[in-house]
Amino acid sequence: MAIGAPGRPATWLTPPIFSAIVAASGVFAGYWIVQAQQAIVRWSGDREIARLNAEYRVLAQQVGTERADEIMKEQAIAMLSGEAGHFNLFGKNEMTHAMRAGGVLPRQ
Repeated sequence: MAIGAPGRPATWLTPPIFSAIVAASGVFAGYWIVQAQQAIVRWSGDREIARLNAEYRVLAQQVGTERADEIMKEQAIAMLSGEAGHFNLFGKNEMTHAMRAGGVLPRQ
């Protein structure tokens, strides 16, 4: 009845209102798609950080913290250059900037 009975059109459903409904539904769907993508990226980033922390703790116990720092820096450089085959979620430029801010100079 709200959309209109057969033979009796809905007078409130004008083209601008219909366009606004379609546009709003697209924005609503896009918002939730982006929210889901961000949640997946946060989750996978947290898992990767936890894995690297566990690996660092094991290395620090085996070879000491200084050597473990060097090994992890080398591993980060390998991840950045793509030698390890890791998928880079944040982009190479952002990762390079973060490494330089942390005192790690990547090889050119």
